[in-house]
Amino acid sequence: MKSPTRSPAQLLRAGHALTLSNVAEGAEGLVVSDIARAVAAKPNPPAVSLAVVCRDGPRMAQLARALEFFAPDLSVMQFPAWDCQPYDRVSPHGGILAQRLTTLARLSRLQGSEKPLIVLTTV
Repeated sequence: MKSPTRSPAQLLRAGHALTLSNVAEGAEGLVVSDIARAVAAKPNPPAVSLAVVCRDGPRMAQLARALEFFAPDLSVMQFPAWDCQPYDRVSPHGGILAQRLTTLARLSRLQGSEKPLIVLTTV
């Protein structure tokens, strides 16, 4: 008989990374929001409940849209990748530069909060 499936939030341990794979397509937002809420519900929660590293920009945008649907009550910050190579003669796009600086500025002013905060970035 197959053992019952545990919630990913039950797998959390302080000081240990949690790697999830083979999450059903479209369910990532539900799993991520569940984990962020579990972290924020613990005593003395951190300012950032969860940092999610996505494989690329489109995947990060897809996860952000899923989080808007599954968890509109959660705060989500996106830290996009550069759109140019290091030491390239082309400057990064102004919109990406602005979004990166805005996210870093908000993170620098964070203090403990009971409301979950998720930071999305790419590899």
